[in-house]
Amino acid sequence: MDDNELIPAAACEVIPEIKVKDHRLVTLGVFLAVLSAVLIVIAVNFRYGCERPIRSYFSAVENADGEKLISSLPECVAVSLDESAAKLGFDSAAKWYEDEMLTDTLKELEEDHGKGIGISYTVSGRRALSDDECGKLSEKLGSEFGSPSDVDKAYELDITYTIKGRSGSVSEDKTVTVCKIGGKWSFAGLPDIIL
Repeated sequence: MDDNELIPAAACEVIPEIKVKDHRLVTLGVFLAVLSAVLIVIAVNFRYGCERPIRSYFSAVENADGEKLISSLPECVAVSLDESAAKLGFDSAAKWYEDEMLTDTLKELEEDHGKGIGISYTVSGRRALSDDECGKLSEKLGSEFGSPSDVDKAYELDITYTIKGRSGSVSEDKTVTVCKIGGKWSFAGLPDIIL
């Protein structure tokens, strides 16, 4: 008996169709998976994009990272701080913050709460600023930091942050204002959170 006799002739005609259908199903499945991933990334970025400066700020404090701290600020603030840092003999505002504030702040937090400092936060409230408020915020940034900045969108966020180390933790509530300027979310000026 040869191999052709084991498989009925009708089955030989159906098998290629099944393979084609399987190929189409696999392609459809891959397409849907990629589409789902893209939609999730867009949704997360839309929902949490305005929180990016908060994450950067707390990461900067945890790691005494001046670059990360400066990345949480509007460009006009960063430029103004760079100019002030240069007058004090620092290469950049990031280096100034690292040397003069972040390193000392991290040491103090470790003294109070133990090594291995981690900072987490939750947003308990969110209020979108009106177009008029965004305009006033643009004017304020321009007058305080010498460079006009068009605020596209802004929120007041009520946050609760927790500083936790190996020997203790503390939580505090704050309200911060974040704004979107030129597609980038940042604090609306210098934040008054930990530093």
